[in-house]
Amino acid sequence: MKGNSMTRYLNTKELSEYLGLSVPTLQRWRVDGSGIPFIKRGGVVRYDIQDVDNWLAQHKRNNTVLEV
Repeated sequence: MKGNSMTRYLNTKELSEYLGLSVPTLQRWRVDGSGIPFIKRGGVVRYDIQDVDNWLAQHKRNNTVLEV
């Protein structure tokens, strides 16, 4: 994350660095609706860091077995 650790909103590049995922992966998730909630205004996409952390918490796993 760039600069201030109190930043509430991340752009796609910052989020990709935060999560260790590629920008195209995040873009694909936005298109198919499978990813982290985002805000889009005037063509600018932002992610609320609290939504990101909540999404991560909801996707914690204890094993690699696929869910049914």
